[in-house]
Amino acid sequence: MAAVTIWNEFRHEREDDAVATVYPDGIHETIADALAGDHEVRTATLDEPDHGLTDDVLESTDVLL
Repeated sequence: MAAVTIWNEFRHEREDDAVATVYPDGIHETIADALAGDHEVRTATLDEPDHGLTDDVLESTDVLL
């Protein structure tokens, strides 16, 4: 099972109503939901400390999307 980290700025979904309609929780969450059954999945976004990509997160990530 691959450890997948999905990174997204998560700006367009919060600033553009048309994008928010399609991805209300962010495109990163939509992708995470699709991969969750077969992989260990986490998400990270631009506004998190270290943009969600701390050394610990990166060291435990097999695939960064």
